[in-house]
Amino acid sequence: NPYRTDDEKEKSILVRPEYRALAREAATKSMVLLKNDAVLPLNPQQEIVVFGALANDPGQMTGAWAIGAQESDCVSLVQALDAQGIRYVYHPGIVDGIVATAEINQAAESADVVILAIGEQKEESGEAASKAEISLPAIQLELAETLLRTGKPVVAVLFNGRPLAIPTVAEQVPAILEAWHPGI
Repeated sequence: NPYRTDDEKEKSILVRPEYRALAREAATKSMVLLKNDAVLPLNPQQEIVVFGALANDPGQMTGAWAIGAQESDCVSLVQALDAQGIRYVYHPGIVDGIVATAEINQAAESADVVILAIGEQKEESGEAASKAEISLPAIQLELAETLLRTGKPVVAVLFNGRPLAIPTVAEQVPAILEAWHPGI
């Protein structure tokens, strides 16, 4: 039976270092810089504040089609910053379904630049996840608008499994990186 799974063989083959390196290269090459009004590249010496739940959720990086993926094999934006030794402050920005305006203003006060991780949960794209509206959720738009009002330069990093309609973000955010669901 060539389709029978052998758990020991699977463990020895999957997520090998050379496969992870290839996955990292594929993810890097698939990312698209949609906009950059003199904000990127970031200087590691800048005071960076990162907002958005997707920035700190490695399990959301795989997308809908990675059925057997393990969260522990994925790297979130926050974990990537840690791995590079980049100093930052993280805040989800949305607490209990409400944009935390006071906390956002306080966290952004000393920032030189703000990174905003927005987009779709992996369950929101893929088969059986069709939508009539392909815009960002209203709460994420509210978060973006709150960050823009701080006057700090904002870099939006989009995590999603399909193109999104982002007219407000495209018009007002000075730098946008389409990261898709980059996987492991």
